Formats: sequence, C-alpha cells, structure tokens
Amino acid sequence: MFDLSDLDDDKAIVMAGELLDELAAARSAVELYERRVIGVRKMIDGLVEMFPAVEDVLPEDYDGDDEARPRGAEAAYGVMSDAPGTWLTVGNIVSRLEQRAWLPDSSNPANAVRTALERLVDDGRIEKARSTERAVIYRVPPPIANDPPDGGYEEEPF
Repeated sequence: MFDLSDLDDDKAIVMAGELLDELAAARSAVELYERRVIGVRKMIDGLVEMFPAVEDVLPEDYDGDDEARPRGAEAAYGVMSDAPGTWLTVGNIVSRLEQRAWLPDSSNPANAVRTALERLVDDGRIEKARSTERAVIYRVPPPIANDPPDGGYEEEPF
C-alpha cells in the first residue's frame, strides 16, 4: 500500500511525470515485442509454406485468440474419420477442411493437404488408391464388421 498522506500538488505532479515516462517506456517495449512476434510468426509461416510437415508441430492455439484447431495430418485425419470407409479426393478433403476453418495457412492448401495425407498413408492410418477415373483417393479404413468390440472373447456359458 502506498502512503499518500504527505502527497501534495507538487509531489503528485512529479510522480505523474515519472509515471508518464514509465508508461512511454512500457509502450515502447510492447511495440518492440509486438513487432518481434509478427516477425517470428512470418518466419514460421514461411517454413510451413516451404515444408507443409511443419504445420503438424504447431500447437492448436498457434493462431492466438482464435479457437484452437487441429493442424496438418491431424486436421486431415479428423475430417476423414467422420466418414470411415468413404474414399475422398484431395479436393474433397480440402473442402471439408475449409468448412471447418481448418484449412492450412498456405498459398497452395491442396499441396499441403496432399503432403499431410501422404504422411498418414506412411503411418498406416489411412489407405490410398486410384478411382476408376484414375484420381488419387484416400480413406480411413472402415471398421471390420466381423471384429467383435470386446476383443473376440465370448462369455463362458456357465
């Protein structure tokens, strides 16, 4: 707590001047750090543009105050897992990502999505094939119908 009992007009004026100097220095520091944040963010965005796999390591809250969202391979897998067993083109997946506002921050989002899909194929999480029109298509494997949810063990009849 401050002891303001001996404060008078002259002391208050001096104190206000010192506080205004402090405020100006703080604003200057904030401006400097805001520019630094913007610059670092541009550098990260440049890396994502050049290497779409980088998006996978960005935190869900990377966009700041915006609502957190999955990125990269997790975003692609997220929209595909809504329809397991359904074959989708890159364009279909891009559209679904756009509908959810999960589209990669890239000048070529389809290329970034394609890269994420290939990582999911390499990890064995999704399948890749060609349609009858020779388009590359992807899907999350459908659940196996004969695979019991309890691991295949039946209860003893006794």
